[in-house]
Amino acid sequence: MGPDVVEALDEAAHIPPARLFERYGDLETVTWCGEGAIVNRELIESKGNGRDWKIASQTNELATHVARLALSRFQRNEFDNPFAVRAIYVRPADAQLKA
Repeated sequence: MGPDVVEALDEAAHIPPARLFERYGDLETVTWCGEGAIVNRELIESKGNGRDWKIASQTNELATHVARLALSRFQRNEFDNPFAVRAIYVRPADAQLKA
């Protein structure tokens, strides 16, 4: 895979940062993304300690990125059943829900 290709490491989930580091803390190269990555920037940077860990900038252009990923899959002859395609929503953190 090229440097601009996104590779999902797991399914979307709502888990605390400590569990993320248990699962992925040994990886040398990771681009952390999403609101949780931005909120926990300092923690991620401290845990990265010399590894090639980046935090993706926040964007409001999600449709563009989804379309780019779909085109990439199409170009590799990877097709999804259109009836199986659905949105995945990861719920907000408990603190946000209580606020």
